Amino acid sequence: MTGYLIRRLLQSVVVVIGVTIITFIFLHMLPGSPIRAILGTRASPQAVRQLTIEYGFNKPLPVQYLVWVGNLIHGNLGYSYKLNETVTALLAQRIPKTLFLTGTAAFLAIVLAIPAGMWQAVRRNKPDDYAGTGLIFIFYSMPTFWLGLILIIIFSETLNWLPSGNCSQPP
Repeated sequence: MTGYLIRRLLQSVVVVIGVTIITFIFLHMLPGSPIRAILGTRASPQAVRQLTIEYGFNKPLPVQYLVWVGNLIHGNLGYSYKLNETVTALLAQRIPKTLFLTGTAAFLAIVLAIPAGMWQAVRRNKPDDYAGTGLIFIFYSMPTFWLGLILIIIFSETLNWLPSGNCSQPP
């Protein structure tokens, strides 16, 4: 059992390293450059050169990769120039709401799924079992953006149970 766990742990390390390498390669394959995104298209060549040196984009790719991974390990996820804040601070602001939303969704899924599963088990191979299975299949195969729009219309517009927009800002 210990050998199996060690093998799985080593495999997961290889997978994480592979994912970081692929992510790094894809980030460098994106069109344009981060320096041009920061400074704009009308920046002078001197400003572009200075920021390229400051951020280390003039170094070889393996060195850039090691610096990037080192920053990831130390929790330095960079800076959002669009929102004018560090990415770590932005994540810290949004994680509590995300965890609350995830917990609520998991709780509701369990509260609804267990009774529905019990009901379908009791009514096995009967017309309402087939109807329930068909309904669940329809909801499961529906694109999430479409289901979201339908639920917004039902719970916000029709029933007036929930707000349809961002409820953290005053109307």
